Amino acid sequence: MCQGIIQRIVSAQGPNNINVTAIQTIWVVDCDPFYIDDVTCNDPRFSDIIWPNGVCTQTPVTINGCGADLSPDNPQLGRPVVINNADDNAPCYPSNTVMMYLPSSQMHA
Repeated sequence: MCQGIIQRIVSAQGPNNINVTAIQTIWVVDCDPFYIDDVTCNDPRFSDIIWPNGVCTQTPVTINGCGADLSPDNPQLGRPVVINNADDNAPCYPSNTVMMYLPSSQMHA
């Protein structure tokens, strides 16, 4: 998941041709990013992703021939595999937290 900010800018023309603009800011935060252990790269006990040939050992994979299959479906190349539940998108707040959303008219500074 990428992290960052999404801003929605909404403008409307009201009575007397007055423009009203509001900005909604949405924060995108990955509270449980993938973890890759530098020492035991392809060990599912320590890493969230199992990498294909050569990635962890930094060994080049050579594929010969013009028009060679460079897709991740080629078994010589492979594709990374996400370990079970490593991509569960866990919430950023404790499980006992109750989220409440109030209309802006009920929010106080």
